[in-house]
Amino acid sequence: MAPKRIEQQIDDALLATAMGAGFLYVRRRARRLLSHAAIAATVTAGLGALGTAGLVAIWQRNRTQRS
Repeated sequence: MAPKRIEQQIDDALLATAMGAGFLYVRRRARRLLSHAAIAATVTAGLGALGTAGLVAIWQRNRTQRS
């Protein structure tokens, strides 16, 4: 009876270790993806602002030429 109990404890310890390692891996991947997503969002927002500023400048130039 004792060897079965010891095997169960070993299995539980291995499962806990595997789950802990899996949690750390998922957390690491999520952090990496979120940092890449944040950089992409910043670049996209910057390009959007630059495009908007360019459109406003073109609109202003066309508006003053018509006057």
